[in-house]
Amino acid sequence: SHYPSDLYFYDRADTEGLWIADEVDIETHHHDNCPDNCLADKPEWQKAFQDRATGLYERDKNHPSVLMWDTGNEAGLGKAHYTMADYLKKNDPGRPLYHQSNTPDGDAPYADIWGPRYPSPDSLEDKAKTTEKPIVMGEYAHAQGNSLGNFREFWDVVRKYPEVQGGFIWDWA
Repeated sequence: SHYPSDLYFYDRADTEGLWIADEVDIETHHHDNCPDNCLADKPEWQKAFQDRATGLYERDKNHPSVLMWDTGNEAGLGKAHYTMADYLKKNDPGRPLYHQSNTPDGDAPYADIWGPRYPSPDSLEDKAKTTEKPIVMGEYAHAQGNSLGNFREFWDVVRKYPEVQGGFIWDWA
């Protein structure tokens, strides 16, 4: 899930060997990807974004289960994201950065891992052929009801390209 903030979850992940993509609690779902109407570029939102990144880092920095820092889900890409990324890299250069923008083809230049949301199997394969970054789908195969279509096709791409590491199934219900 996004934002698993219960500390018990982190403690269990530490002891059970699970990995966490630790995500800053920022989701501006109903705003377009930048540059238009992007909260991450508005001066009045800069402090709020950074406060969340700082709080996440300070709370979770000593958990070995935290594999990577995630600067947001469906939050566009703007100035505040770059500021958070700079802060996280400065304070923890050993963990990679990840970002999920609002589009299947979105990427954050500062991210070490490309995090597309709902790419098609074909676009995922096209990206695997051209990227030097690892790929972890931020959300794919939305599983509400009977909607795991293309699941086999996604995993054919995952198995074929070592750059593609898999992804996070959203709404496994």
